Amino acid sequence: MRLPRIESQKSEMNAPMPIIMSIRKRQLLAFIICLTAFLAQQTCTLASATDATPITISAVRIVPHSESVSVASGKNTDAGSQKPPPFALGSRIEWTIEKPADAALPGSNTLIVYIDHIPLPNIHPSVLGTVIAADITRSSENKDAWVKILSLHPKFTASKINIAFGTTGGIEYPGKERETTLLDLQLIDGWDYFLFIGLSILVTWIICYLFKKYAFLRASGLDQPKVFSYNPLSLTNPAHPPGKLDYYKRPFSLARVQMLCWLCVSVYSFLFLLAALQDYHTLTDQVLILLGIGGGTLAFGTMLDVSTPANLNPSATSAKFLALVQSIAASELAIAALQAAAPQPPNVRALLDQEQLKIEQSKSAIDGLMPRSESLFADLINDENGPAIHRVQILIWTLVVLVVFLYSVVTTMTMPQLPTELLTLIGISNGTYVLVKGANRIGQ
Repeated sequence: MRLPRIESQKSEMNAPMPIIMSIRKRQLLAFIICLTAFLAQQTCTLASATDATPITISAVRIVPHSESVSVASGKNTDAGSQKPPPFALGSRIEWTIEKPADAALPGSNTLIVYIDHIPLPNIHPSVLGTVIAADITRSSENKDAWVKILSLHPKFTASKINIAFGTTGGIEYPGKERETTLLDLQLIDGWDYFLFIGLSILVTWIICYLFKKYAFLRASGLDQPKVFSYNPLSLTNPAHPPGKLDYYKRPFSLARVQMLCWLCVSVYSFLFLLAALQDYHTLTDQVLILLGIGGGTLAFGTMLDVSTPANLNPSATSAKFLALVQSIAASELAIAALQAAAPQPPNVRALLDQEQLKIEQSKSAIDGLMPRSESLFADLINDENGPAIHRVQILIWTLVVLVVFLYSVVTTMTMPQLPTELLTLIGISNGTYVLVKGANRIGQ
């Protein structure tokens, strides 16, 4: 059975080259003809299926989440010149379609909404004759689709958006005219905008009030008294009042400031997304981790602050403060007496220097008992020994994460999924801050 095939192959090999090339060309031509016929058949089948259900959208109606009356949109409105309300999340969309009487729509379970030609899973329109209706919402199933859609449009001004419906198989039914399915997208409408601004102002006022009344951003401990507020004449003449003992402010706490930053960015972002998306489920695990890192750092830092000798016995510390203030006042009184003496003693310069040295020593002792605030930036980067690299590190990375967080919220309309490496870096920075602070306390 195989011998004729071998002989045929041998005869073909012995055949002249032009004959072989002619045979291969005919085979290739036959293959191309068959492929073209198959593609033409598939195209005709698809065209006949599409012609069997020639469905087009003739009008779109919007029912905003804050209204109960739907208004026609675009050229196909009955109101003519009446401007339709803008489309926003929570709105109900009603499409009016045109189709032959014998044409049938797919079932509701196979229909989905398309926005800017991007399918929205888990939103299945209902069919009421020639009206297709759907409530446009945001859920965990279509959150990624909304991120793609909203990243293409401005967040605070209206823009055009194409909204239609189709099948889960990827068929999107077109509008009768190009402008039919174009609507104005407004992420934050008037009332939502005022609600967001009002709640943001309220939160800001509460924070400012608590800071002014309780100074909760400053380190734990006692305020350092201002030495120049004590009246030195009261030491020698009881008729003179001692004066009101004023105080310097305690230095700002880096852990408390960082905790406030995480709190504010999460609260303001939550309110913004709530106003824009009408969604309460916008917090992510990364936000909770950031708040947990900040809270843990604050807890350990506060434990180290209150464990200092000055804070363990506040009454004794206050007595030392008062004694040092009185020492400074006595030296100032002695300096005034020496300068007013006539004739001045021969060693007046040495005596003045001695009293001035006592004043400087008393001031240094007060600074050693409890530090005082210099400025916000200086307090955040300085520890007991001056500027510290671990404080600079935690401050820089906190600012970087804040910028990335806010940029993600505004551009993608969702709280960011921060990389694990970045969260680990924040944790390492905060852990280093606590360890170095504890080592300084042990040294003291």
